[in-house]
Amino acid sequence: MPENANYFGTMAFMAAIIVAALAVYTDLRWRKIPNNLTVPAVAAGIILNILSGGWNGLLFSLTGLVIGIVVFIVPFALRGMGGGDVKLMGALGALLGGYAIVSIAIYTAILGGVLAIVVAVYNHQMGSSLRKVMMLLAKLVPFVGRSKEIDKTTSLRLPYGLAIGGGTMLLILIGQVF
Repeated sequence: MPENANYFGTMAFMAAIIVAALAVYTDLRWRKIPNNLTVPAVAAGIILNILSGGWNGLLFSLTGLVIGIVVFIVPFALRGMGGGDVKLMGALGALLGGYAIVSIAIYTAILGGVLAIVVAVYNHQMGSSLRKVMMLLAKLVPFVGRSKEIDKTTSLRLPYGLAIGGGTMLLILIGQVF
């Protein structure tokens, strides 16, 4: 392992903080997490982790990338979140590795749930939001039968980058879940 491995690990950690902060900003401002943020972050994560740990660093980074994407692929497929959110999780995984991205995902899920409740209450749509959640869950259970289509025109849109950024900050403040 190179003498300056800790330096590159610290750089990956700092890059993750910057990427998360920029994603929060762009998601709140434009409701979009752009590829020109996530793609370079993936590349930086891979490069920094290779410089930090060689082949093990590459495996560390690629594992985090894959786990980060897989965690949000189902909600994305169900149109519950955008592709930028998925790519952001992949980018953070490439920077911080598999264990860290699982922890971020857990923190993000908690914060996302709180955010959803706050937005629904603020917009006086708690009842209709709960019905939509039940319809979505019914789609996941194959023996329930056909469920009604969810009306996307009245659905609340959450800037989920905010929850992901918050999940990243909780990882920094509290540490890994396991």
